[in-house]
Amino acid sequence: MPISRIALVLFGLVLGCAAHAGGPTIVRIANHTTPNPGGYPPGYPQGTLSGFSRPMADGDQVTFRANVQLQPNTSTDGGIYRGDGGPLTVIADVFTSTPGGGGNLGAQWGISLGAERVAFTALTQASDYVLLAFDGASLLRIADDDDPAPSGSHPYNGFGMTAIDGDDIAFVAWEQVSYRPGLYLHSGGGTTLIAAGGMPLPEDPGHNFQRIDGDNLALEAGLIAFVHENSSAEEPIGIYRHSGGITSRVVDLSTPVPGGTGSFTDLQISGHPMLALDRGRILFEGVDGAGKPGLYLAENGTLSRVLSTDANRPPGVATIHSFRGFDLHGQVVVFAAEVSWARSGEQPQGVSGPIVLCALTPAGYEFIARTGDALDGYVVQSLYLSPHSFDSGRVAFEAHSQADWNIGGVYRTTVDWIFGDGTEGP
Repeated sequence: MPISRIALVLFGLVLGCAAHAGGPTIVRIANHTTPNPGGYPPGYPQGTLSGFSRPMADGDQVTFRANVQLQPNTSTDGGIYRGDGGPLTVIADVFTSTPGGGGNLGAQWGISLGAERVAFTALTQASDYVLLAFDGASLLRIADDDDPAPSGSHPYNGFGMTAIDGDDIAFVAWEQVSYRPGLYLHSGGGTTLIAAGGMPLPEDPGHNFQRIDGDNLALEAGLIAFVHENSSAEEPIGIYRHSGGITSRVVDLSTPVPGGTGSFTDLQISGHPMLALDRGRILFEGVDGAGKPGLYLAENGTLSRVLSTDANRPPGVATIHSFRGFDLHGQVVVFAAEVSWARSGEQPQGVSGPIVLCALTPAGYEFIARTGDALDGYVVQSLYLSPHSFDSGRVAFEAHSQADWNIGGVYRTTVDWIFGDGTEGP
């Protein structure tokens, strides 16, 4: 089934923005020419957006983070923005007052989206680390580094990734003195510790969690998916789930690879976010005993292979080297991957490391964009997906130019398919 053709509406103009001939129509949410939507006080350079990251879809709305380019080769912390192809809304930027005091916000990170709400962490002008949530109307202060961590010994000492679903927020935070990262859940006005280094590993008597990964986290309907790392190299060695007060193992480096060779040897090869969650199903990246990466699905205690170099790879692709993000909704998986083409001559001249952005539906593959495409006035070099980049048929992604990383933007397209829950994409 073809990807829907949709019009690009930008400040009253109707444009067609196809990444490659015969490809989908793509909506520009913001790019390197978009004026800083928050504006700076008089006397400051106003600048344009650059350094886009974390595009997340919520229907037609896309939430993302960007820096502000003040002049060539000079950028500063920007903010978190939302838009649907028209004027952007500022959720928070460096001129936003920190709720509860501390001056204006500084850098923001660990951004997550859920049910039209946004959670993130930031450093204030007063050098305080804060955990914040945007409820659709205002910013709320959830925690800061003066609050005692629920584990009881010391206050927080910084925050990492967040995941939000309605009023619930899962987050990774460090303790002062011990600097131990822990996974916490803020729900119903209270915060509880879920897992931390030194706590017993479920289903593995005599062994403890070493370190909770501060960059990978997912939350949906009370289910948290998170990553266990070794403490020496900070590499992933297990994926776990927590629901109803019970933590259990999903996969670790002793788990046999379904449809692959041996046991998993790695649970991340790309350095990009590696978890996606949809109605209790967990999608993750794994590397088999032959060193081949793939995407795997954990559902109701069973693991299955979704795709890899050896199975179900995109047409024309010989090898999948790594993934640049992925997400799933219903029967559809979207992903960005670094690949090698099956035929010589496929790789565009002057462009290295080809990357494809695809949707895998029950009807087959749809290419959304790929390295070497002409998009929005530049040639694409890099493509990325973020957690929550796929929602109800809409795919949000970031793209960057081969000539200059600051040339690029955040975009949205649509996959037309009937999902497993009976809902249909546009």
